[in-house]
Amino acid sequence: SMDYLNFNFKVSKNLRLLRSATNMSQHAIASSLGISRSSYCAIEAGRQPLGLYHAIKLSEIFRVDFRRLWSDDLQKTIFNDLRESSFFKSSKSG
Repeated sequence: SMDYLNFNFKVSKNLRLLRSATNMSQHAIASSLGISRSSYCAIEAGRQPLGLYHAIKLSEIFRVDFRRLWSDDLQKTIFNDLRESSFFKSSKSG
C-alpha cells in the first residue's frame, strides 16, 4: 500500500539524515546492529522495513527516541537534540 511505502520512505530519509548528522558510516551502523552492510543499506534505502528491535538499537546509536525514526519533522528537531545531547560534547575542547 501507499501508506507502507510512505512509511519506509520516512524511515529511509530520517536514517540518512541521522547518519549524516552523526557522521557515521553505513558499515559502522550495520556492525552495531549486528547485520551486514548490505542489509543495513536495504533498510536505509527503504527496500526493507525497519523492525522494532533494530529501531530501538538505532535510537541508542543515534541517541534519539526510537519513535522519532518515523517522524515527519525530524529535520526540524534533530540538530537541536544533537546540540543538547552529549553526542558532540566529548569532541569539544576548552
